[in-house]
Parts: sequence; C-alpha cells; structure tokens
Amino acid sequence: MPVLVDTYNVLHAAVGTAAELADLDVAELARLIGAGRFARDGVTLVCDGITATGRERISGVDIVYAGAGRDADSVLESLIAESTAPKRLLIVSSDRRIRRAARKRRAKSMPSDVFLRRLTADARAKKHRPKRDPPFVHDIPLDRFSVAWWMEQFGQGTPRDAESGGAGRRSLSPADRLGETLHVPADTPVTPAPASKPILPPGEQIRIDPELASLLRDASIHVDPADLDMRRWLTDRDERPM
Repeated sequence: MPVLVDTYNVLHAAVGTAAELADLDVAELARLIGAGRFARDGVTLVCDGITATGRERISGVDIVYAGAGRDADSVLESLIAESTAPKRLLIVSSDRRIRRAARKRRAKSMPSDVFLRRLTADARAKKHRPKRDPPFVHDIPLDRFSVAWWMEQFGQGTPRDAESGGAGRRSLSPADRLGETLHVPADTPVTPAPASKPILPPGEQIRIDPELASLLRDASIHVDPADLDMRRWLTDRDERPM
C-alpha cells in the first residue's frame, strides 16, 4: 500500500513526544520510516520548500518538495486526485483538508500521532531484538573456521591462528605440508571390491591433502584411509572404450 506523508504535519506532531523523536527532521524521519514496517509499502514524504532537483531519496523513502508557488497540501491533494488506485493509498496527516481529500477518493488515512507511535514501536522493537548468532556456534565439535570466528569475537587471535592450529592444536610441520601420510595397519580387514577396481594392499601408504586431513580431524570423522585411494573407484584402464 503506497504511503503519502504530510511531512511537516508529522514533524509538528513529534514535538514533545518520545525520546526517539526528539529533534526529528526530514532526513531523520526518512531513516526512521526506512527501518520500520512502512518501508516495504513505498513511502513518499511531501514537503514544503524548494530544492535543486525537487526530489530526494533517503533510506528507500522518496522525498518530494512542493517547489515555488505551491505548498505540500496542494501537492498531496493533486497526488490523491491523480491516483489510478486511490483505495490502495494510505495518507498520513492530521490536517482536515488532507483527510477530507483522502475520504473523497476513498483512500485510507492515518493521523500523524498514530503514525509516529507505530514508528516508535518499530524502533524500540529493533533496538531490543536479540542478535542472532551464526548457526555454527551450536555445532560440537567446532571446525577450524568456527574456531577462528570465536577467537576473533573474544580478541584471542585471527583466522590465521586457527588455521595454523590455534591454542592447544597441533600445527603442521614442513613435512606435513607436503602431504600427511596415513598407514593402513597390516591386520586391518579390507572389504573386497569388484575385480575391476583394485584394492589398496594392506601396509601401503596413502598421502592425502593436509587441509582434508585437518578437516577430518576437526569434524571427528573416521574414514578408512583406503577409501581415499581413488584407484578403488576408477574402472580399469583396459575397460575404457577406445
């Protein structure tokens, strides 16, 4: 529902009211509207006065100035009269002249003090709304990226610290950075695989990416190292079509 606001009528009604509305001006009113329930409806503030362009936009709220030789009331009356869907309009003003023009076109209207109370309620609700934590803060155990986030929140380090192991974590040695070596114990049973897919012989070493190894450790995921050998999952070279 498009909203047309008799700006200076609303600003006059704000004098001596809630603390959030103290010293309210046009720009601050636009920001207050842009952060509240009316923002999604498309709001236009109609003001007396002249500017270079006759129009501004602040926080998604359009501001229209009457210009030389006209006042805001005349502009509002014209906008209401020229609307192709007046029943969808919401006119904000306590001015009898403007409210009469709204009734004539069967547009909805709202007194300025009611409008301000709703803006104030929106501002207070937003101020006291609890901040939502990222979803991963409830995951246990935390992965290293989550650890990095928490370290930054408490000023205990940077993401680089977490990536290198952080407090109480083992950092990768130069040899590790070339690729960690996992061993398949000689007595580990190996699940038979189709003949066309080679099985990793017991005792053979596998070298995996250190980043992958770190992620598996952080997530406490137990993986059979033999499953990381892609030769198990590739068809034999002789089976490929020529």
